[in-house]
Amino acid sequence: MQHPLCLGQMRSRRRPARHAAATAPTALPLLAVTTALLAGPVIAHPDSTPRQEPARPGLEPQPLTVESLGLTMHPPAGSRIQVQKVGQSVTVTLVDGAEIPAWSMRIQVMASTLPDPSPAGQVEQLQQAWQAVGREYAVISNTPVSIAGRDGQLCYLRHSLDDGQAVVVGWQVLPFAEGSFLVFGMQILPDDFPRARAVLESSFSTIQLRPVSEIAGQRKTRLDAGQAVLAALTTDRLRTLLGPGQWLRYYMPARIMGADSDRELGCMYVEFIEAKRGAISPTRPEENYDPADHRLGLMARVRGHIIDKPANATIDSQAFYWMAWDQSEERWSVQVTTRKGEKSSTDAQTGVRTPSSPSDPHGTITVIDSTAARTRDESAWHTPEVYLSQPLRWALGRLLPRHDPAERVFSYYCFDGATSTLSLRIDRWGPADDASDHRVLKSQPKSDTPAIVTIYDRDGCLLHRTWADGSVSEPITLEALHRLWKSKALSTEDLRR
Repeated sequence: MQHPLCLGQMRSRRRPARHAAATAPTALPLLAVTTALLAGPVIAHPDSTPRQEPARPGLEPQPLTVESLGLTMHPPAGSRIQVQKVGQSVTVTLVDGAEIPAWSMRIQVMASTLPDPSPAGQVEQLQQAWQAVGREYAVISNTPVSIAGRDGQLCYLRHSLDDGQAVVVGWQVLPFAEGSFLVFGMQILPDDFPRARAVLESSFSTIQLRPVSEIAGQRKTRLDAGQAVLAALTTDRLRTLLGPGQWLRYYMPARIMGADSDRELGCMYVEFIEAKRGAISPTRPEENYDPADHRLGLMARVRGHIIDKPANATIDSQAFYWMAWDQSEERWSVQVTTRKGEKSSTDAQTGVRTPSSPSDPHGTITVIDSTAARTRDESAWHTPEVYLSQPLRWALGRLLPRHDPAERVFSYYCFDGATSTLSLRIDRWGPADDASDHRVLKSQPKSDTPAIVTIYDRDGCLLHRTWADGSVSEPITLEALHRLWKSKALSTEDLRR
């Protein structure tokens, strides 16, 4: 499954051609409060557990959980949060939610270069590096701290940036694993330092950290469960997906906006058919197929139509996701066209996963992003052992076991078309909390992103899906969709089978 808007957000980006060995920064991180940062996409990533009372006044009631770091904490209220992953390195950025931010913070793992690593030693090494280049600063405080049962160091310095502006820089350094530390790097405006210090240190007092060994063990357990799910998907089981397609209404509920009526955001049509591999290019005649293009498999065909009222634009997407019946290979093709007035532009993405072979035992995933600006970006990865194919992520709720009495958790690697990255996905599947026989799927496209919550009936039919931003998808007939959009003076020209 993928957010409808994600189909319209493919953009060219540079990435490593293959997974590289995990690396960690060798210097303590600094984060400047800049307009560029605040102008970028900032996405909150709260835990998917029910909201809790705040651990301290002035903090968010719902904790931030970064599973890959084993970190849980209550950030300052109103914080804007972004979790980014490059290779195996995860960085969490928090920015004060005020109109003029008083502070910013970056959290990431740092590999130590000291012969006898310690939090105090890391702070001392930084100060020595500053002294070596003639950077002037004044120490406000440099004290040991004990957070989540781990002895660390918290230091604040005052210095001037190159433009002469004074700034307070802070580092909280906590042991993470052997030879590495979890570093909270802060920059704070001097006039706001007393207030910011109080709320940040209150937030630090709520930190919980899980051992790296525990994180790794849990990940393996979830991947093993995901592998078992994929292994159970026989051709006969996959064929149960074939049949009539389904229209989904996509809207923002009135209660979320504090409005009198829902706001229509778009719609989607999803269907599963048996098709030849070459059919991912619908305009290509069969007489031009290569012999391998005649191989039959499962295809998900997905059409999306998004109404972007703020930009006075519409976004139309057409996607074909094909997979061999035995899951050994796959191909996909996505085209996204944005129209604004008389202007239009089209981005495209193609993907190929090759089967394993003696020369390539794992197989390879290759993805090419092409934009209207005629840029072309190619990326490739070795296929992970536990891998969820593109067509399957559109149908998991219909394929998972329906009678487990308790929630089960599965993980698999899956290509994320919105960010053009190969990500570790987590699915929590279990019975609904009410007395119904409904099933609930809580899907995280990445381990550090909010859950998408979908409710299915006893037969695996989708009833309701809530996206991370509160928007909703629900089944609807084409006729009912026409009536609804006409009642709201929306064009129905693109609503056709």
